[in-house]
Amino acid sequence: MTILAPQEYELLEDAAYGAGMEFQSYSGRGMYGTTCIGVTGDIAQLIRMVLLVAEVAPDLAQKLAEVSTDNMGLDYIYYWTSIQGTEH
Repeated sequence: MTILAPQEYELLEDAAYGAGMEFQSYSGRGMYGTTCIGVTGDIAQLIRMVLLVAEVAPDLAQKLAEVSTDNMGLDYIYYWTSIQGTEH
């Protein structure tokens, strides 16, 4: 699991909020209580978030390529099991 530097974590959080998404720690299917980072919203917001990250940190944006998703009723949560979710 990747542990982000504090500035990377803040960049992802800021990009999520800038795209109109909710940023959170998430424990997805089969994770057995381990948390990773997640964002709640729709696919257009996710694309916007990744583009915002790519403008500043292309290497970090590359880490977002392998995304998992769960349906949460009206929205989806997009999460990255390889990126630790605990806030720095």
